[in-house]
Amino acid sequence: MKTTVYGRIRKGSLAAILSVAVVFGCQGKQLTYAGATATQKDNVAIEQGGPHEGRWEDSNIIVNYSYTNQADGFEFTGTIELTSRLHMTFRTVRGFSVHANFLDEEKKILTSTAIVSTGNQAIRVWRFARNFDLPRDARWINFSYSGRAMEGGTLGRGGDGADMFFWRVP
Repeated sequence: MKTTVYGRIRKGSLAAILSVAVVFGCQGKQLTYAGATATQKDNVAIEQGGPHEGRWEDSNIIVNYSYTNQADGFEFTGTIELTSRLHMTFRTVRGFSVHANFLDEEKKILTSTAIVSTGNQAIRVWRFARNFDLPRDARWINFSYSGRAMEGGTLGRGGDGADMFFWRVP
């Protein structure tokens, strides 16, 4: 009888684990922008050679970047900082991530690369350096991000702190 009970428990546990994996796997697929058409109008044209330098910003973040686009790979470096609107009000960020999205001529998103990702951290200037193969049809870059800026109190638990979610889709 022990074998049967233990066998059922193992089968039940395995089924539960597989169900959770399938659900999270499907959610992960839904969270990607690959294949979607970008709605942003402030895309950056990708040029050959380099280094090419630039600055991209909106009301929440500033991205200072440099890239070199060679046959042997794409070298992408720079810094990301929050605008004064956020860093003059809040001290920390939680779940902050920034992605570089690479688009084809028709602005379809070919791939996205995380260039900054942090858990719970004091607001600062974040540096990034990435080397990878650029999709052959990539012609544009844009940036998407999400995060939560926080200040003081017992945030999320009814305290006297302040927080703000901020994001941008490609």
